[in-house]
Amino acid sequence: ISKKRALSMRKKLNLRGKMVLIYCGRLSKEKNLEFLLKVFKKVHFKAKNSRLLIVGGGPIEEDLKKLVEKLKISDSVTFTGYINYEKVYDFYHVADLFVSTSTSEIHPFTLIEAMASKLPAIAFESPGFSDSIKNGVNGTIVKQKTAESFTKAVVKIISNPKRLKKMGEESLRESKKYYSPVVMNQVEDLYKQL
Repeated sequence: ISKKRALSMRKKLNLRGKMVLIYCGRLSKEKNLEFLLKVFKKVHFKAKNSRLLIVGGGPIEEDLKKLVEKLKISDSVTFTGYINYEKVYDFYHVADLFVSTSTSEIHPFTLIEAMASKLPAIAFESPGFSDSIKNGVNGTIVKQKTAESFTKAVVKIISNPKRLKKMGEESLRESKKYYSPVVMNQVEDLYKQL
């Protein structure tokens, strides 16, 4: 999307001038999103201009919204609800960093989409993420599955805008390994069937 459209979306989502972390995907138990919200509270304490954008819908959306209120981070977390696949890229382009605390990914398509949108990524070590995130190059693989480790990784990246930008460029470069027209059409067809 154009820079103008991205700025307009940031304004509409009240994210202008903020450091935006994005999670994109189904809102379900196996995605470990309660953990992500608890991590974000710690991140936000250390980086007041940070915001979390949660793109997607699912069976635990209302529970997550209640947890956001309980954690007192309602002003810093935005839920979009279900978004048509064609519009998902728009949301990646308003973000600065892709985050996932899932521990059960095989090869997440959302990670490749985020990388293609020039976003560095932070995720727990697992085959799906470790195959695509080159630690310290286009993101960070967090080996210890603790809130402290994940928080530290996020804060380290977002506190260095030059490094964040360089990692984003590396993400785009890395994503091209997964983009051939034939492969993408096949994956997109499968994705739409879900």
